[in-house]
Amino acid sequence: MKYAMATIAGLAVLSGCATFGGDMVVRVSGSVPTGQSDDGALGCELSMLGEGGNVVSSKPVGRVFSVPMMVVAGPEPKGYHFIVQCRDGQRFETSVFQISSQRSYARHLDLGELQAR
Repeated sequence: MKYAMATIAGLAVLSGCATFGGDMVVRVSGSVPTGQSDDGALGCELSMLGEGGNVVSSKPVGRVFSVPMMVVAGPEPKGYHFIVQCRDGQRFETSVFQISSQRSYARHLDLGELQAR
């Protein structure tokens, strides 16, 4: 009986996160075009920006990347975009991606090849 109650309580908490939101890990993958003197080293930083332009999360990345990032996601979609800034001065940016706790497919964001901006 104790185990059944614990299981029910655990499922209630997990379903509450999907309904009300909370911290959510998303995998962000993509690439940036090769620079003239590129060796593929970790010379770039990927930043996730919220709707107000504030940086939500940042990670060091190479020219090809696939990294986990934490975002606070609620039931209503919020717009985020990504910027990759490299040591050689190149800057790449994406369009806006909508993320919410209601969309299970938003757990992996494939940015494709980012374009210089």
